[in-house]
Amino acid sequence: MNNQLDTKSFLNDDSIVVITDHKRYSVAISYDLVSDDDDPVPRVSAKGDNATFKLINREAEKKGIEQFESPFLACMLYVMTDVGQEIIHDHYWPVAEVLAFVINTGYAQDCRFKKPNPDKYIFRNMGLNIKTATCNYENVRHFNYKNKFG
Repeated sequence: MNNQLDTKSFLNDDSIVVITDHKRYSVAISYDLVSDDDDPVPRVSAKGDNATFKLINREAEKKGIEQFESPFLACMLYVMTDVGQEIIHDHYWPVAEVLAFVINTGYAQDCRFKKPNPDKYIFRNMGLNIKTATCNYENVRHFNYKNKFG
């Protein structure tokens, strides 16, 4: 069974970034930069936890797809979206920050861009303080968000 997972391709050609916590979750985001749509929306192109997240990260590295560490955003995207689904409205801003950072640093090789912290927007929207929430991250990431958010 593990050999089947090793040969399976998780990431499609539209994947721009993999948002991960490097411990448990990885979520690949695709975004059509040249879309004819008036308002294209990022989509989840792949996601994984446990053993699968490592395979997604390894494949991203082989394909040259940026891996962006954002523990809470990775967890929220993993729990609240399905593969092929558009990013929910509450996560537009944090995902947009990640996409802008990845796209801009890809085009401007000589410039230094400040790495964004998208988790702070999610914490703020949930009414949490980022300092206290990150101290309790190990407890927060094990919480079942599907029960809380539907």
